Amino acid sequence: MHSAVSTIRAFLDLTAAEDTILETLADQVEQLAENYCGRKLATASRTVYLDGNAEEYLFLPEPAESILAPRVDSGRDFESGDALDSDEYALEDDGVRVRRLDSTWTQGDRNIRIICTVGFATIPDDLLLMENMEVGRWYQRMKEAQTGDINLDAQTIRGWAMTFSKREGLSDESKDTLKYYKVASL
Repeated sequence: MHSAVSTIRAFLDLTAAEDTILETLADQVEQLAENYCGRKLATASRTVYLDGNAEEYLFLPEPAESILAPRVDSGRDFESGDALDSDEYALEDDGVRVRRLDSTWTQGDRNIRIICTVGFATIPDDLLLMENMEVGRWYQRMKEAQTGDINLDAQTIRGWAMTFSKREGLSDESKDTLKYYKVASL
């Protein structure tokens, strides 16, 4: 998901000497954010195996930007399974529902394979800001731990007031941002 290290460095007003640390922290923030949301945030290819439900719609586990020809194979070989033509299925606008246009999905356990592109091609600005804030918070905690001064409750970085909690993980402010990107549970 994350911003270029140079963007994070400029946001935090640091030098290039901190780039390795910032990259590591950004990777950790990205992983925590994706775990919290239950989905990939940056563009990625994913193969999903779904149960055929003898209905018109299947539901992907996370929103997709696009899907490749679904394959239906009760033997779960998928190389010899039936690849659907593009006029036999459609990804609905919500990115989650895959509609079978000519019939229903064949009933079965994990008998449908769909390769899809998930995540954002361009990461929304609020997620990039959240990442910069989290990396700054973690960077500050790391520096406090190095100096032994870990009792600070608040810190200002480039005009942004940040409150630190004693627990690890994402801040409540970051969770408030991420809640709009979480996968809905049925």
